[in-house]
Amino acid sequence: MRKFNAHLESVTPYGQGRYHDTPKLPRELHDAYEERTYLHKLHVSLNEIYIPPMAIKKCLEETAQYIKMPIPGRGKETYTKNIRQAVLINEPCMLGIAPAEVRLQKVFTLSQPAKPQGGRVWKYFPVIDQWAGVITILSLDEIVTEYVMRRHLEMGGLITGIGVWRPNRGGSWGKFRLTSLTEEEIVL
Repeated sequence: MRKFNAHLESVTPYGQGRYHDTPKLPRELHDAYEERTYLHKLHVSLNEIYIPPMAIKKCLEETAQYIKMPIPGRGKETYTKNIRQAVLINEPCMLGIAPAEVRLQKVFTLSQPAKPQGGRVWKYFPVIDQWAGVITILSLDEIVTEYVMRRHLEMGGLITGIGVWRPNRGGSWGKFRLTSLTEEEIVL
């Protein structure tokens, strides 16, 4: 088993869109509701914003599926299934940013992103202009080396991204760069 500590920093703003079920006020219009509840879309623990572990995990999986990096000596086999099945991220990436430090961004976007044929509406998102943090990644598969992880994180930060309006969803937010990657081998 390998343990990687990845130091990441933003290249473009990062918007979060966590689902919340805050009730509407009586006779509250959609626009007013969106503006009133935009901070509820943040992932927060103890007044500190974090990147959920699954955001980075999904970024790695989607990147692996896209770049199809071949495993040397294994014909057409790629790292996609190895990253999907054997890479774990258990802890969030804490950003050291309080909810009061984010800005509000109004975006004209799809009302239901899963249904591209649907209508467009104004939505409000909390946006973090600059961030940096460390994420710990575990690999249960020895074939996922430091080079493989580095390549997937570098490409993921450029072409996949994280959060709302990220590159692989047609946006430009959520891009990041890998500033350093350290590896530890864990003996079980």
